[in-house]
Amino acid sequence: MTNFLKKFKTSKLSSVLKILKIFLAFLFLLQPLVVYLSSYDPGDCDDKAVHYYSAAYWQAPKEQKSKFLQDIEPFVEKYKNNPSWDRTAFRLSSANAYPLANLAISAFEKPGQHFTHAVNNGLFAITLVAILVIVIIASRTPFGFWQTILVLNLVAFYSIKLHFLVAQVPRNMHPFIAYVPRGAAALMVIPIVLSFAAGTWQLFLISIFLMLFWHVGIGSVNIFLAVISVAIYVLLTKYKLLSKNYILLVFLLGIAGGLNSLISMAVLGLVFFLFSRKIKPDLKDFYHRAFLFGFVLFFTTKLVFTATSISKVNLLIGSILHEETFRELPLRLTGILYTLLVLLVVIAIRLIHVYIFKHYLAYKKSLNIPSSTVIIAILIILFLNHLPEYTWVARRATGYFFETCREVKTLDLPKDIPSLSIGNESQLFSSLGQYLFYLERQ
Repeated sequence: MTNFLKKFKTSKLSSVLKILKIFLAFLFLLQPLVVYLSSYDPGDCDDKAVHYYSAAYWQAPKEQKSKFLQDIEPFVEKYKNNPSWDRTAFRLSSANAYPLANLAISAFEKPGQHFTHAVNNGLFAITLVAILVIVIIASRTPFGFWQTILVLNLVAFYSIKLHFLVAQVPRNMHPFIAYVPRGAAALMVIPIVLSFAAGTWQLFLISIFLMLFWHVGIGSVNIFLAVISVAIYVLLTKYKLLSKNYILLVFLLGIAGGLNSLISMAVLGLVFFLFSRKIKPDLKDFYHRAFLFGFVLFFTTKLVFTATSISKVNLLIGSILHEETFRELPLRLTGILYTLLVLLVVIAIRLIHVYIFKHYLAYKKSLNIPSSTVIIAILIILFLNHLPEYTWVARRATGYFFETCREVKTLDLPKDIPSLSIGNESQLFSSLGQYLFYLERQ
């Protein structure tokens, strides 16, 4: 009887712990959204209006697009020789750059509601989708659910700051603080690295091309970076270059970017040396492959960041491509670099623990570091340290919940087309978007 009661109590306790773990998994899965909601910019009305217009233009049938372009021709003729026209023309023509955001905003758009209602809900939805997609893909690799959640939370709360490797991430480029699609797009490097390391090529290709759905510009750049990184990885491993001393010379390329770049490359060179000579990568091990490929992708991205930060190179790229996205490439790469940095730190901690246990403590058994218990403890600390943000969200006292941009008055098009001005982008693009949605409903 006593044994039965003990087993019953143990079983009951185990069930309670499982339920608690499921609750915590759900809580910490969504915890990055607290950062998103608490940091949501209540202003930035011009960008929100641009996304509203982009969604409207993207979903409009061909006939309505033709009528729209015909109707705004007087506006185009009026401003096409204006020195500021390039910015407006770029925004008018980049409607297809945010497919998933366009789909979500169109789904939330309702006649008579302010344009920010659809934009706020649509952009929140695609950030949530990004988190779910990343966790689903990463959970199909040995990295698993809990480590992925840890990485997402560390990124969201900006918990790891190694400014000698990645400088301060601008607010509008942070994966969760930047509410626009490029923020969520930057997070997709996580499944790219993990699926490559796991050897699941279908998931690797899916991860790469999914980035295009969040942001075509950033996605295109990342496809280029990923392809180059795969080629470098193959060269390093196939021809056994990891142990060659001359391979360290590539880190001297940091000289081109000045002192900060040189310091970053010197640190990366030291990390590469320790990984290749001390830890001695075992390419049969998932975590060794993940660290090596993630490191190569980080290094490649850092090189592109350094090169495009040189003003003459940046101006040359901008003049050739005539794309604002590429002119701002160094800034736009910071979100990707920071996400990769956090992922690499988490993997490196595991590699270091395993190395110490096996080489200095003679512990030869399989190690599960960090365990889900350790990760939950870290996430609870993050939770407790950021309770104010939870309070703001619970009270709906953040920019996401405010009735923002109400000062923007949309014009009645096509009647008021002569009143459109490129100097008032909020009014311009919200009016164009409203007109396109009106045409679509006819």
